[in-house]
Order: sequence, then C-alpha cells, then structure tokens
Amino acid sequence: NDEGISVRKRVIKIFRDLIGLNPSYHERATVLMMLLARASDRKEDDGVRDLIYETFSLLWFTTSDDLDGIHSSAAIVTPLRDTASNPINFARDAARQMIEVITLSSSSRHLTTLVQEMLNGQGDKSEEKKASQRKIDRVAAEKHCAKIVACLIEELVIFEENRDRFSQVEAGKRLVSILSTLDVFAEASPSLLLGHYDNLLHYLKADNGVPMASESSIVVQVCRILSHLSQCLSSVNIQQILHGDIAKDLVKVAYKFGILAAGNAVECLVKLATHQESERHNSLMIALMSLVRTFYSHLLKMKNKAQDLSKLKDKERNNIHRALSVLGFICRHHNGSSQTIINGDVQDFVEVSPSDLNWENIPSSCYIIFKTYLTKRDTSTKCKSLRAIAGIFSSYPRIMLAFEQEGTLCEVMSSDAQPELQIEALQCWREILTNEEQRVESGEAKRQMESKANITTSKRISGDQDGDASLIGACCIQHAPRIFAMTSSIDPKIRLNSLLLIETLLRQGLVNPMEMIPVLFGLQGDLKHPQIRLCAHKLLVEETEKRPDMIRQLLSEGIRHCYDFQNKIYKDNDAITAVIRNKGPNNIVQMECIFGQIYKDSIRNSRAHSIRVIKSLLNRFTSKEPDESPTSRVPLLSFTSEVLAYLPYNHLGDVLFVIHNIATIVSLESNEILTNMNSFLGPYGLSDKDASAIESDKFHQIVTKARFKKQDKMKFAELCAAANSIVLLIRLSTFLREAYSGVTTNRLVEYHPGEKERITDRGISRIDDTLTFHSKFPNATSSDGKQIDLDVLAKQYIEFFRIYKDHDLFEISHGKEDRDS
Repeated sequence: NDEGISVRKRVIKIFRDLIGLNPSYHERATVLMMLLARASDRKEDDGVRDLIYETFSLLWFTTSDDLDGIHSSAAIVTPLRDTASNPINFARDAARQMIEVITLSSSSRHLTTLVQEMLNGQGDKSEEKKASQRKIDRVAAEKHCAKIVACLIEELVIFEENRDRFSQVEAGKRLVSILSTLDVFAEASPSLLLGHYDNLLHYLKADNGVPMASESSIVVQVCRILSHLSQCLSSVNIQQILHGDIAKDLVKVAYKFGILAAGNAVECLVKLATHQESERHNSLMIALMSLVRTFYSHLLKMKNKAQDLSKLKDKERNNIHRALSVLGFICRHHNGSSQTIINGDVQDFVEVSPSDLNWENIPSSCYIIFKTYLTKRDTSTKCKSLRAIAGIFSSYPRIMLAFEQEGTLCEVMSSDAQPELQIEALQCWREILTNEEQRVESGEAKRQMESKANITTSKRISGDQDGDASLIGACCIQHAPRIFAMTSSIDPKIRLNSLLLIETLLRQGLVNPMEMIPVLFGLQGDLKHPQIRLCAHKLLVEETEKRPDMIRQLLSEGIRHCYDFQNKIYKDNDAITAVIRNKGPNNIVQMECIFGQIYKDSIRNSRAHSIRVIKSLLNRFTSKEPDESPTSRVPLLSFTSEVLAYLPYNHLGDVLFVIHNIATIVSLESNEILTNMNSFLGPYGLSDKDASAIESDKFHQIVTKARFKKQDKMKFAELCAAANSIVLLIRLSTFLREAYSGVTTNRLVEYHPGEKERITDRGISRIDDTLTFHSKFPNATSSDGKQIDLDVLAKQYIEFFRIYKDHDLFEISHGKEDRDS
C-alpha cells in the first residue's frame, strides 16, 4: 500500500521470488490474496498491475516451455523449472494455492478477474507478440486451466477419501473452498467444467454431514456452477441431467434452505428447464411448474386473510415471504415470448387460477398478486413484495415503466414510506442495474436476443441486446433528485444504500457528476458512520482523477453542503465539525480536516488553485446569502473557519495569504461593526463617546434591560453575528501563527500576495497536530429558534470588542520571534 510505485513494484518482485523459491512459505496465501486485491484496484498503476499479472502467470499459469522466455531472477527460475517440468504437479500446486486464497478471502471476485484476464490473453503484455501468437497463448492458457480444473476435481476426490480426518466444521470449510474455486473457473470459462459437472450433482442432496451454514454454501456454489455451465450444455448433456434427481434436489433446496440458496437453486432450475436443447415438457419444467403452482396457490389463499399481516403467526408470515421470494426469483430468470408482457401492457394482465397457470403467463399473474401484497400493512411483507416485483423488472424492464407511471415507485421511495421499504427500494434498483450490466457485458443478453425466433436481421446486425436497459436508466434519471435527497436521510442505512446506488449510476453514466459531487462532499461530514464517509470519499477521489477542475470549482459549495448535512443530521451545534480526531502514537489525539485528502489530491499542488479556494472560503466572512439568518450564519462560519484551520497546507505562502487577508478583513469590517452597534444602541443609552462602557457592566445592562422590538432583536443579533465572524478570523490567525513555523513578524510585514514564490516556503507542515482551534460560541437561540438570549449575545459582543481593541498589539505580541525570545 506504499504510495511509491517503485516501492510497490520492488515488494511484488520480492514476494514473487520468495514464493517461487520457497513454495511452502507459510504466508503465501495472504500475500497472494493481497496481490489479487491490488491488481483489481482500478486506481492501481498499469505497470504495477502488469507486474502482478506477470507474477501470477509465472506462479500459476506457466508451463516448462514458457519459462525460457520469462526474464526473472535466477533464484526463482530453478525451483519453478523443477516443478513446471511436470505439468500435472505444477497445475496441482496452483490449484492448492488457489484453494488457500479462496479460504482466506471473503470473495472470489479478485481471483475470477485474474483467471478471466489470463484466458483473454491479458496476462502477457509483451508488445512484440502478434495477434496470431496471442491466440496461441490463449489456447495454451485454456489448456492449462483445464489441467487446474482437473486437479481441483482430484482435490475433491482426495477430500472425500480422507473425510474422516476432518471435523464437521473443517469439512464444511474445505468443501466450500474447493467448490468456490471451481466456481471461479466456471464463471471465467464454463466449458472448462463440461466434463466434470457430474461429479458435483450429488452435493445438491444436501446430506454432506456438515453444519447447516456450510451445507447452504455448498448448495449455492454447485447451483452457481451449473448455472454458468448451462450455456455450454449440449443435448446429450441435458439428457444425462434429466435422467438424474437434480429436479427433485433443486425443488427441495427451494423449500428447505434460506433465500440465497433458494434463489440460486431457482436460477439453476429455470436455466436448465428452459434450455434450448431441452424438450418443452421435460422433468425439470414439470418440477418447476409444480413449484410455481404451489407457491402461487398459497399466495392466492392468504391474500384476503388479513390486511395487516403482522398479526399472523410467524410461521404463516414466513411462508408468505418464502412464496413471494421464490416466485420473484422465477420471474427474474423468466424468458417468455408473450408480447403483452414484453411490451409492459399491465392493463391487460390477468390474475389466473393455479390450474390455468403456464410458463408464459407467470410474470403477468405474479405481478398482480405481488402488487396486492405490496398494499398490506406489514412492512416486512411489503419489502418482500417489492423485491419480487423487482425480479419481474429485471426480465421485463418495460413493466417498470408502467410501475413508475402508476406512481407506485414514487410512493415506496418517498420520505413518508417506512425506512425499511425505502432501503429495499434502493437495493432492488441497484440490483436491477447491476444485473442488467452483467447480462450485457457477459454476452448473455446477446445470446437471448439471438435465440428468439422473431428477431429481425437489423437487430441482429445492430445488436439491440441492451435496448431495454436504457428504459431503466430513464427511470433513474427522472428520480435522481430524490435519490440525492436520500443521502441526507436521518437513517444511516438509507444514506448508505442511496450512496451505493449513486455509485452504480455514476459508473453506468446515468447521473450528472456536477449534481453528484456536492452530495459526496456533504457525506464527508458523516463522521459517525465511517463506511458511508469512506465510500463517498472513494467516489470523490475517482472524480478528482477524471475531472480535477470540477472538484476545485465545487469545493466551496461542497463545504456548504457538508455543513447543511451535519446541521440536519446532528442538530446539536457542538456535534457539527469539520475535524476528524484520530488517535496517533501513545493515544495522542491528532486533528485532521475532513476535506484534507481531497485538498491534497486535487488542489494544493497548484498555488493558483489553492489561493482560489482559500479566497472563496474567506469571502464567506464578508458576504451574506439572502436567506441566511444570524442564528445560522455563525455556526456556518465556525465550520468554515475549522476547514481553513486544519487544511493540510504545504506552502507557507498559503498560510501567509490567509493571515494577510484576515488582517485586511478585520481592519475594514470592524470599524463598520462598531459604528453600527453604537448607532443602534444610541437610543437605548449608549454614547458614541463612551467606548469604554462596552467592557463595563453598563453595556451588559443596557442590552439586557432594553425593550427591543422583534425586528430590533434581529438587528442586534445580526450585528453580533458580524462581530463573531471577526472573532473567528482573529482566532484563526492566532492558530495559524502557532501551528506553522516560519510565520514570523518580519515575514508577515514583508509578505505581499503578488510576490514571487520563495523556494524556502515549500514543504511546510503543522508543528503540532494536537493543537486545538477554538471555533465554537455559546448558543444564543432556543431550540425552536424563536427566542434570542440577549445576555449571551452581549457577552459575545464584549469579547469582540476586547479582542479588537488589542488587535494593534496582536501583530507583534504573537510574532514567532517574540515568542522564541
């Protein structure tokens, strides 16, 4: 994770040599897992990624014939050559290492990406090779992967032969790891498992003698493998499958296991039952329709039993939920030819009886009954119904248009809907977009389009497989304002899921970055939920790399969004802050600005950009927005002053620019504030000549005893807010003098904003990261904002007068040279 590219490259080479020289290195799985994660990082340097691919190509995907062309250290070549001289042993070692990596990893995504890259010829980046040679290399890579798959099957057999040596828990983990590794190759290249799937079918019986959690994972992996494999099956393969017990086993899984296992079992059952090489009324289709009718009949039976399903027994409600989930999964993978359903003509949908249910009318009949359960008063049932409807949208996006036009989509995403329903709507929408993206990129959409008998030649040529995906995108664009608004919801789960949906929309180009960036800046203030903040920060970093100018332009506006976000979520002014407090060495608390990393990445490398941003922040102290009240102005300025105090400046000129402009603002604004206050309080007994009265009890008595009218109270509050802004600026100037070395009296006197840059001003940093900037004021308004505490305001104005009166001595008394002396 070192920032230096050359450092990362050297570390990769060290580990490559270490594992190659000592294949039994005890930390090899951890190292390989970290390398996979680094290669999958989109921000990673291409040179580092190429080196990682070369490393894995050497360790896992290289035969003895290839070793002569690899320029590697002598230390690694000898042991690898000894192993690679026997291709079976080399493939076996690679298979075992992959299993170890999968056992440690929480996801197989990184390994899948690597295998796909290797099979696509991306592992070798040599520009000298011609296209024909790369094709030969891809064929060789596929043959080598076939050997690895064969070794994985062999590992499965060895495990079964030595099962007695494992406990139930250990056996479950081992079996899941092997099957997950096989699933990696099934997803990367399904044809690799075409000759081995019959070794896996018996695991669907779920009687493997392992804990229930492992049993469920085993079923999930086998179902996933068969689903990937379905596109490669021939008529002979299908006939072999039909003669087995797979239909009964998959139906049993749908009844017995949790939603994840049931969903994968249903997907596998649908893909095999509707395979183009299958007969229309095969045993799988018969089992599938029996499953559909059973759950459909149950939903028809229970839909009129009660409007408030929360009053039902848990078993009855759980049965309803399972029926909704399973039928939703079936609709998600449905591929019928009914034009009424394809065109989304929901007004023509009919709720048929169970006996009249057939494969073509399943989505239309289920849509009606799903919507019925969506109107129930039980929140959990509404969520299950919405997810089931989302399954229909995945297969038939035009139905989503009708659903949106009816206004139902707005209802489930509105602020009046239950939080759980809003979260479910966001998750479903994201899954629809992700599934459609995967369907198009994997080529499944094109295969489905070409398999249709009524497909026109023009569509075959133009490739209209992603035509319906644009309909989903249109709905997203229409509801983008509401999605953005949900990022500032009181419920953190809604904020997180709306952010994840925005991430997907941004990746697919369905949202305007200009609208999104201020929202991401706002989420930088979600200090109590680091996961949300880090996710928003990751998106900001990606946008910084693509559009650095946009980030610079919107930073000032983003800081305002961040303040508004915290003001809405936390409400308490003491909780509103632009500072992160991290524990450093010896548990010492260190201060860091929440926008610090963004400032480092996109702004401070250019003096012109940093000066522009600083100037825009300082302008907030002299300008006032039309709808801004005195009570809201001071907390916003406190927040802004914290940003200016803790930004990670690396040039002394930036610090001097802030202090210089503060001096200018204070000298110009303070006299006007004093004059206006004296004029305002003149009728109440404050003389213009009695300036010293401000520091005495007389001023306090005048303010607290004065019978201000409502508009006069607001006028006094505005004057005090202006005074507080000056106090904040002087505090900020004092803090920067203390925090940074080089800010001396002589340097301040000599400084001019237009002066030539000094080399000695570069590379500064804060002397003490624990130094605290005081930016808060006592709250002068009641919780409802209707009452103003004149006593608090009077004390704040007295503080302003005192600090301003000493301002002439301030330049000298706080100079760095005088402090040292």
